[in-house]
Amino acid sequence: MPHLWGYLWCNWYHKKHWDRFARASYLHALPLAQTTMIVEAHWRVLKYDYKYTYNQPRLDQLTQIIGQLVNDQINLWQRYCNNREFPAWWHTFKRDWLLAKEKHVDDECEYQYHTDVNLWVCSCLAYLKHPYMLCKHLVAKKNRLTPGFAPHYLNVMRRHDHPFISFNQENTSRIEPENTAWHNSQEGGSRSEYAHRSEIESSEVSGRLESTSIDRSLIIEERREMLENVRRLLNRGVDLAEENIQNDRFYETFKNLVKPITEEITACNEALNARIQQRTWQPPRNRKLPFFLN
Repeated sequence: MPHLWGYLWCNWYHKKHWDRFARASYLHALPLAQTTMIVEAHWRVLKYDYKYTYNQPRLDQLTQIIGQLVNDQINLWQRYCNNREFPAWWHTFKRDWLLAKEKHVDDECEYQYHTDVNLWVCSCLAYLKHPYMLCKHLVAKKNRLTPGFAPHYLNVMRRHDHPFISFNQENTSRIEPENTAWHNSQEGGSRSEYAHRSEIESSEVSGRLESTSIDRSLIIEERREMLENVRRLLNRGVDLAEENIQNDRFYETFKNLVKPITEEITACNEALNARIQQRTWQPPRNRKLPFFLN
């Protein structure tokens, strides 16, 4: 894990490399979702729908849980393809389409907002703010060109480039080949140049990872020494409390000082022994340490 973090920190979390992994900065296509939204939704489903009743499972059990998740996702995709179930975005898309269809649109608006059904673009504010690029001008023009048109899930494709939404077009890809990131990355030079650059970066990463690993080892050793010192001091504190157990003021003060630590440790034990997965933003008993447990 430290090596993976070192690789990401040295190679990707860098200002000069931002354009290489930031989807919003790519000029030739538009993303269909936010960069981290899909990943966050995936982990939420795995954590709360499948792993919720298994707190810190064994590796073989975790593998079985992930396998069940994969099988369920395959079955869900088959239901989508067989028109037996629809994703969440389709319900919103269809609802907004019907609402836009009922609105009145003047004929002058087509020229005012430069509405183009073939490219599926419109310069109105509603189009720019809509997550699925819909507006009443596009819907009205589509119905005017194709009377009685109604979108169906299997015939609607959201795309990364023009047209951003295509209808009734089979064997259409979501992006044109010339607009893909790989195609555009090769325009500035040959593959050998990119391979050479990759080798140089790999050698730099190896040096950085080696230094990072050494620094990490020093930090771990310092922490071990600090914990050993804390263990000695705590043992000495317990001995002092036993020697002064007849001293009420000393004992009450000592108990108040160690109370936060004992409560945090008790909360950690409850989290480790719990049968269900703890909530992300609600650690047991609202303590801090259980939130950071491995």
